[in-house]
Amino acid sequence: MEKRNLSYRSSVIILAFLFVIINAISGCEQAPSFSKNVKDIEFMLKEKKSEIDYENYVNVKMEPSKILFNKTTEEQVLDNKLCNIVYRVIVENISSENIKINLKLFIPDELSSTIVYGATTLGPRKKDVMLKPGERINIGMVKLIKHLNNLSEKEKELFDNYKDTLYIELLINDKKSYAKISALK
Repeated sequence: MEKRNLSYRSSVIILAFLFVIINAISGCEQAPSFSKNVKDIEFMLKEKKSEIDYENYVNVKMEPSKILFNKTTEEQVLDNKLCNIVYRVIVENISSENIKINLKLFIPDELSSTIVYGATTLGPRKKDVMLKPGERINIGMVKLIKHLNNLSEKEKELFDNYKDTLYIELLINDKKSYAKISALK
């Protein structure tokens, strides 16, 4: 078991190293500057720092999160310690013009501090996306979390309260906007 974990970790490290090398060699474009953590987004929302009202340009919908059990390893065997949470966000251009868009998703701090393992953000893309009127993009994000059976009472309460919430930073036509989004119920 320990040998398999070591082999898995080695593979991940090698893949990450290759990813960095390939990106450096290919001279990829620099991603736009986005916030580093969810606390920045919460501050921007509280201080009303959005440059535009994103709701004039896009409709952002979040589906209820889903939990995947036994999908944490390649073998998809029983895992009593971890499971995955799956988020899906749909962004649709509701304006009458083409828009250039990029975004970054953030998991609430209440979950990221004790329940979610690894990165708690998704995005931004290397390049902005051009959306025509009526076009949409689907964003999926899967994160490793503590198995639901292993959550304390306090963690269960936090999980239930925040599992269907994300923060989003949008860059629309080079203007920033911030939002807290919740799943459709």
